[in-house]
Amino acid sequence: MPTMWLSDTQKIGVAFCSGGGLFLMGGVMMFFDRAMLAMGNILFLIGLTLIIGTQKTLAFFARRQKWKGTAAFAAGITLILMRWAFFGFLIELYGILVLFGDFFATIAGFAGGIPIVGPYIAKALNSLGGASAAANGETVLNEEKKAKSSRQDPYILAHRYRDYMEKHPMRKSYGNKQYLNQYYQNLLANQPEPDLDATDDRSRAIRYAKERFESYYEIRDIARIIGWLDEAKEKGTMPI
Repeated sequence: MPTMWLSDTQKIGVAFCSGGGLFLMGGVMMFFDRAMLAMGNILFLIGLTLIIGTQKTLAFFARRQKWKGTAAFAAGITLILMRWAFFGFLIELYGILVLFGDFFATIAGFAGGIPIVGPYIAKALNSLGGASAAANGETVLNEEKKAKSSRQDPYILAHRYRDYMEKHPMRKSYGNKQYLNQYYQNLLANQPEPDLDATDDRSRAIRYAKERFESYYEIRDIARIIGWLDEAKEKGTMPI
């Protein structure tokens, strides 16, 4: 089960986030009660910090790609505290869509397995995810085009995956790190450990993967990058 990947601190964080969500829903049902909305935001921020850590939480809200969401989220909370609960919540909701919309598709995948109501919940979450992409000025099609063009330069792709994981810090779970250790060992099973001073492209790619990428998803794609490097070498079209 996914909960086995969480530490005790992260489980407490999930409880705080859940409580924050309940307070936010209660605040809306109580005709935008300022106290409940404020408490919901506080619990949610505490929970998020416990789940991904203080440093990653600050990095999450400080990303340039999501500055609109961060500004709207902060402005919404400020308006709620200033007794403009209705307008504050609407602005905060926009910020939440921009900041956390990337997670809706993942949540929808789990929610879809719930009997009877699951498909409806998944459909609603997917719709929210689409609204979030529109708010960010991004579409799935554009992302696919970027990914295809990036194949011409493995190092650009490597940076793109690093940036992707900075946008999705929750994927850096304990379970994924355990999987990473196994996968990395398999990757190097028939290869000598790259020399720290080695300058050949393959060693640089593997060393980059080991130092910078912290999840199974990224290390899996680094293996593809290494394959592209070998192919480019054979064709004499190294991009670096």
